[in-house]
Amino acid sequence: MRNRSPQRAQICITLWLPNEVLTEIIQNAPVADQATLCRVSKLFHGLVLPCLLREVALNESETLESFSLAMRKNPERADLVRSLTYRNWIGSSHRNSLFLIAAMKLMQRLEYLSINDDGWVVSQLADVSFPNLSSYAIQLSPNFSLLPNLRCYAGPPRFLSSFCFRNLGAVQMLCPPSFASVLEVLRAQADPDLILSLNHNSSLEAQVYLRDTLATLSGHMLYFKKLQLQGCHESVSLAPETINNITAYLSRSDRIEYFALHYWASPENNSVKIRGALETWVNACSTLRGCCFGEIAWVKVGEKWEECSREEFDTESGFSVFV
Repeated sequence: MRNRSPQRAQICITLWLPNEVLTEIIQNAPVADQATLCRVSKLFHGLVLPCLLREVALNESETLESFSLAMRKNPERADLVRSLTYRNWIGSSHRNSLFLIAAMKLMQRLEYLSINDDGWVVSQLADVSFPNLSSYAIQLSPNFSLLPNLRCYAGPPRFLSSFCFRNLGAVQMLCPPSFASVLEVLRAQADPDLILSLNHNSSLEAQVYLRDTLATLSGHMLYFKKLQLQGCHESVSLAPETINNITAYLSRSDRIEYFALHYWASPENNSVKIRGALETWVNACSTLRGCCFGEIAWVKVGEKWEECSREEFDTESGFSVFV
């Protein structure tokens, strides 16, 4: 009996597997495999293309130009893009930025946008509306009036007073300890269940930064149910002063539910010491449902505390929105 040819086998697969199942398989395949499948047949091209275009990251001038030309040639493909990340590179030309803007103006179903450029691209989008945009990470001021469904903001605190917080559920800020006025804006306008993430963006030593940040938060902490403090490259030692500052902060709250400290652990912070600090903190606040330091986290299950991974903690607390 002759072996079936690859083409015949492919036809058979498409007959007994519905498109919904094929799409599920395609979505879980590596991007390289998706690109290969896209060239197999018209059927697979139609199934794979929405998966390939759902999340787009542009970093190189050649990629940007070819992508933009493809979007303008086939505007219906722009509607498939749900997430766009653009990172400007040194020496990027004005021409490349024009390519990007032309493509973005077609993406009316965009849900996530992250831009890091010199400001010119953002200024050219001032009159473009993205009605479905719910998550925005940006280094320069946007026109927030055009983002009615924004749910997540990540960027400098100085822009927060320029738009309405009706739907905002999560804020991640790169800011120094002196941000009391920004917290007042959040307290006055934001959702009571706001997820707040403060990133270490200071020349101060981590312990000093944490002390000053917690001192600033102490007058506002009853408002935030979920708080995350983190440093991108800084390490923090669980010195008695640091443990006591966090304990004092948590003990004053009657509503905080999730607290996370995401710093690199100093060498002296062994797992025993970290778990000891977590135990101190969860006992300091009766409303706490979860607490995390680095990669070790505790969550409350019924009346008992159980250890879990950081990934599980971030999912339960909602901090995964920033990942």
